[in-house]
Amino acid sequence: MIIFSAWLTWSQGKEKLVSSKVTDVVVFTSGAQVHHVASAALKSGENVIRITGLPASMDPNSIQVLGNGAYTIMSTKHQLIYGNAGIHPRVKILQDSLEEVQYKMAEINVQKEVMQQEKNLLTANYALKGDNTVLTAEDITEVADMVKERLKTNGYKLLDLNAKERKYAELIQQLQQRLNDIQSKNATNPSVVDIVLLAKAESKSDIKFSYFVSNAGWSPNYDLRSEDVNSPIDFSYKAKVYQSTGLDWEDVKLTISTGNPSVAGQLPTVNPWWLYMYDPAVVNQRGRKFKYRADEPAPAMMERQSNLVLEDRDDRMLGSYNGGVTSASYTVMNTNVVNTEFIISVPYDIPCDNQGVEVVMQHESIKADYRYMCVPKLDPSAYLMAFMTNWSQYGLLAGESNIYFKGTFVGQGYIDPALANDTLQVNMGRDLSVVVNRTMVKDFCKAGAWAGKKWVTKAYDISVKNQKGSPIKIEIIDQLPLSNNSDLEILTEETSGGVANKDNGEVRWMLDIPSNQQVKKQLRFTVKYPKKMVVDL
Repeated sequence: MIIFSAWLTWSQGKEKLVSSKVTDVVVFTSGAQVHHVASAALKSGENVIRITGLPASMDPNSIQVLGNGAYTIMSTKHQLIYGNAGIHPRVKILQDSLEEVQYKMAEINVQKEVMQQEKNLLTANYALKGDNTVLTAEDITEVADMVKERLKTNGYKLLDLNAKERKYAELIQQLQQRLNDIQSKNATNPSVVDIVLLAKAESKSDIKFSYFVSNAGWSPNYDLRSEDVNSPIDFSYKAKVYQSTGLDWEDVKLTISTGNPSVAGQLPTVNPWWLYMYDPAVVNQRGRKFKYRADEPAPAMMERQSNLVLEDRDDRMLGSYNGGVTSASYTVMNTNVVNTEFIISVPYDIPCDNQGVEVVMQHESIKADYRYMCVPKLDPSAYLMAFMTNWSQYGLLAGESNIYFKGTFVGQGYIDPALANDTLQVNMGRDLSVVVNRTMVKDFCKAGAWAGKKWVTKAYDISVKNQKGSPIKIEIIDQLPLSNNSDLEILTEETSGGVANKDNGEVRWMLDIPSNQQVKKQLRFTVKYPKKMVVDL
C-alpha cells in the first residue's frame, strides 16, 4: 500500500508555483469573467507566487487580484510560458509518484524471477542422490515432501505478487492518464500570472483572482407550454452556456448576465449633418427629359440602395423543457440600469468543448390572452396567438423558442422583445380545426376603360369556419393596394365591416365565431390608371 502526499507548491527559482481552481463564472452574451482561488504557503515578507495552467485566451488587462488582511499585493504580471518553465505544480508530484510505483513493479519482477529460478532448481535436484545411488523409500518420501512444501510456498508468494502487480499496473495507468491530461491542458493553457505579495507573517492563505475571456458566452432560448386557451403560459427562460477556454469549469457557481463587455462602451460623437439639393428631372442620352416614378428612389440614393442586402433569419430550434424542479428554482434575478443578472445557486459543470450546457434561469406562469390570427392572402392557416403583458420584467433577449400545447410539441418560433411593445405576441402553432378560405369572386372581377383611363375591379370572399367544440375569437388580416401617384387611383368598394389602415393598406376583421359556425366577409376594390400604363394586380 503506497500513500502519496505532497504540498501543492514547490520552489522553482524564486517563484513558488501553485495551481488554482475555477470557483465562480459570470457568463455574458459574449465572453465571461472567470474567478479562481489558489492556496499558497506564505513566508513572512516578500513572496513571488506563480499561478500556472491558465488559458492563453485570458485578457491580461482584465486580471484582478483580491487582497486580504494576511498580505499586501505589490504587483501582478501575465506571461505566456511554454515548456518546463510553465510546468503545472501537480506534474512533479505525479512524476515522482509514477517513478515510485514503477520501481515497485520492478521489485516484483525481480522477486518473480528469483522464485522461478528456485522452482527450476528444486525440479532439477529432485534426483539428488544420482543415478548410481540406491534410494530408499524414506529418502524418496523426504525429498518429495521438501520439494512439495517449497513449491507450495512459492506458489502462494507468486499469487500475492501477481495481485500486487495488477494493482500497480492499474495505478501506473491512472497516474499516466492524469499526467497526460495535465500536460495536455498545460500545453493549451500556457498563461501564468506572477503575483508579488508582502505577507505580514508566515501563513497559508487563499489567493483569489479573476480575468476575462472572450471564447465563452451564452445564447437564450425558451420553452412555452399551455394546456388550453383559458390557462396561463408555462414559461421557461433558458441559457445555453458554452466555452472553449481550455479549462473545464467544474462545480462552479454561475451568474448569467445579459450584458456584453465586448461591445465598446464609448459614447458616439455627432458629426455635422449637411443637406444637399438635387434636381429630380434628368436628361437621358436623346436629350429628352423624364421624371423618376414616384415610388423610385432619388438619384442620390439609388447607388446606396443597390448595395443593400436583406438577410433571412435562420430560426434553428433547440432542446425542450421536461418540467419539474430545475435550476430556475435556485436562481435569483438582479436587475440594474445596465443589464440583468441571473445568479444560479446550484453548481454546474461546463466542459471546454464549446458544446452548450442548458441552464434554466427562470420558470414562470404568465397570464395570457389568446386569439386566432390568419393572413389568408399569404397562408390560409389559422394560428393560435398568445398575448402576454408585463413581460419586460424578465430581462428577455431575442432567442429561439419551443412551443407545446396540450402536452404536444406544435412548432418552433422566435421571440424578439425588440419588436414588442407593452404586449409580447407568441405564436402557439396552427389549428387545423379552424378553416379559412380566400377565393376570387368572378362576378365582381371586371375590367374596362372610360374617359382615357382603364379600370380593374377585384373582389375576394373570405370564409372562416369554426369546427371546434367551443367558440373562438379570430383576427383576419388582408390588404388593399396603395398608390403614391395621383394618376393611379384605388377605390375601396367593400370591406364587410373590416377596419382599413390608410397608411399601410391593412384590413382587419375581429370575429367571434360560435362552435361549428361559418362567417363570410368580402373585400372589393377598383383600380384606375392611364390607358398607356400597365398595372400588375
